[in-house]
Amino acid sequence: MIDEDLTKATALYENLTQYAQRKLYPFHMPGHKGNTHFMPPINEWLKLDVTELDETDNLHAPQASILETQRRISLFYGADESFLLVNGTTAGIIAAIGAVCNEGDNIAVARNCHRSVFSGMAWAGANPVYFMPEITHEGLAGGVSPGTVRDLLEHHSEIKAVIVTSPTYEGYVSDIKAIADITHRYNCVLIVDEAHGAHFPFHSAFPRGALECGADIVVQSFHKTLPTFSQSAVLHIKGLKPEPTQRLRLGLQCLQTSSPSFMLMAVTDYMLNFLWKETAYFDLYVDSLFKLRNKLSKNHYIHLVEPKNDYCIGKIVLTMPQGIDGNVLSQRLATEFGLKMELSSHHHILAMTSVADSFSGDNGGFIRLAKAISHVDTECRITKNMQESKVMNPSAKQTLPVVILSPRKALKKPTCPALIVNSIGKISGGFVMPYPPGIPILAPGEQITQEVLKAADYYGLSQCEVIV
Repeated sequence: MIDEDLTKATALYENLTQYAQRKLYPFHMPGHKGNTHFMPPINEWLKLDVTELDETDNLHAPQASILETQRRISLFYGADESFLLVNGTTAGIIAAIGAVCNEGDNIAVARNCHRSVFSGMAWAGANPVYFMPEITHEGLAGGVSPGTVRDLLEHHSEIKAVIVTSPTYEGYVSDIKAIADITHRYNCVLIVDEAHGAHFPFHSAFPRGALECGADIVVQSFHKTLPTFSQSAVLHIKGLKPEPTQRLRLGLQCLQTSSPSFMLMAVTDYMLNFLWKETAYFDLYVDSLFKLRNKLSKNHYIHLVEPKNDYCIGKIVLTMPQGIDGNVLSQRLATEFGLKMELSSHHHILAMTSVADSFSGDNGGFIRLAKAISHVDTECRITKNMQESKVMNPSAKQTLPVVILSPRKALKKPTCPALIVNSIGKISGGFVMPYPPGIPILAPGEQITQEVLKAADYYGLSQCEVIV
């Protein structure tokens, strides 16, 4: 007899169906935003879900259509070679680190990197030499100073590679040209996690891409800011020597599924070809972004972040005045206005946009967001004289972590669950991090400190794994 629990309603499918029925406007990834205009007709998708055949090519040894698609991608982005990724940017980051680092090698890592970088160090057996990005007025992790990279490499001649995130989750862009020049001067490889910047080459209103600025390896998540499915990504190389290039190919074969989704790759190919031909869509997107940002900048209390340095205008970051909690505002935007944000914290919210967003009419996402924020801002003005919050976000770490063990060594140690508050001074055997964005407050091999506790409290995180 079948267990009664197995005959109940589906779990994940039912949950997603119920969520879809709420019809919330998606100011979050993936970048297709539910808009199929940039994809093949929906009734063709299942026909694209095939396997490796003589007629369909093989991702891990491409000879025909996949090879041609990768060649065209490399031409557009200016790469020597580009590799389609079906396990997201994560697989590309891990393979990139493994390609340039041997076990015991040191790699310079910006401490606001995604958790995939830590997985990459564990994969390669590399030791991190951390450095801090600049911390913005809003208490967010901003770009990386070229001077910081130069000073680090001057004092650590044994470093094999440097990895930075640009743009950051909130859209801050580093001076990759200057960082690349410094990195190459010290005979190091520059890896850039450009997961949120695949759209940069499509319009001059966006910053220059990392590959154009001299990076050696660049990994992009197409699904974050372009209209395609989750997990679709690409890795580019330019100027990389033959040995790490071959190691990179082997790493991608190890890290990616041997049964890649042809539907995923085909829809990505279709989307890119569509946008290469129909350039007016990005003109409309950029024009609508400027109009939205102009409207949001006129609010009195909810502040639109507009950095003076390079910045991705597609990231709508709003900071809260004292008395308004960003998490509460995010919930209000969903329940009262039908708008779902990508991320919220006590002090800011993030709306992610893409070329697939709806711009015009009363039901346009940008119009609805501008009206909703203006409405809440007016409430602030009526309620009381509110001031912009100066409270720094403690998750933007302002001191470097205390590294006791490399990520690989730490992940191989026995651990036990514990409360962070009771673990000050102990060594972490796992990650403590809010998701999104997947940037660790605490990584394997690091000592648990009061600063870690403070940042964890900010996000309501209390559990950790400690090495026994």
